Amino acid sequence: MQIISRNQQAPIIVFVNLIADVDSLHEHLTRAGKRVTLIHGKKSQEQREKGLNALRDGHADILVCTNVVARGIDIENVAHVINYNAPANITEYIHRIGRTGRAGKQGLATTIINMQTDEALLYDLKKHLIDNDQPIPLELSHYIAPPERPQASVSADGSKMITRGLS
Repeated sequence: MQIISRNQQAPIIVFVNLIADVDSLHEHLTRAGKRVTLIHGKKSQEQREKGLNALRDGHADILVCTNVVARGIDIENVAHVINYNAPANITEYIHRIGRTGRAGKQGLATTIINMQTDEALLYDLKKHLIDNDQPIPLELSHYIAPPERPQASVSADGSKMITRGLS
């Protein structure tokens, strides 16, 4: 993973969407000589605490994890949050990147996007960056309107119907 350079300040948190990808990326980074720990939903509470403590105590520089770490866990001085897989929505994005730049400190957030990244997230991400006076990457500059999202309605018999406008 070239995003993580040799001289980059730790700690770094790398978010992925699938448990199998946490294990795979952890193994890849370990083989590359990185000091890395991992946390995901199939780990016991004791294993999760061990992983967090390794990062907090400086025994690991990188934490690879799922969204289980995105909320309610405080790790001081996180230098970089990497969304290796883009989150499902802007709320998840905000919670993930909220692990860095805390208490008035500088932090860096990187999100890897690809052809599978949901267009609604990309539009919402661009809007979030604009609203927070952040630079807009070239890759997001062409998202000028939100993609049309399906609208749900409930009919008289109580069944739900999802509609989408056609042009």
